[in-house]
Amino acid sequence: MSFLNGLHPIELMPLSVKQRKNDTIGVRQISKAKAFHDARLLSDDGFRRVIEAKR
Repeated sequence: MSFLNGLHPIELMPLSVKQRKNDTIGVRQISKAKAFHDARLLSDDGFRRVIEAKR
């Protein structure tokens, strides 16, 4: 896909579409949350909320 003057395709998407894409929790987000939880940077409650949001 070519880029227009250095703009990435996501910059051309309507705001509502970008927000929906950012609202999803995937494998990468779960992995990061687990790493933060293991390092004690994310509480048990915070980790539980991430896992529940995935559903």
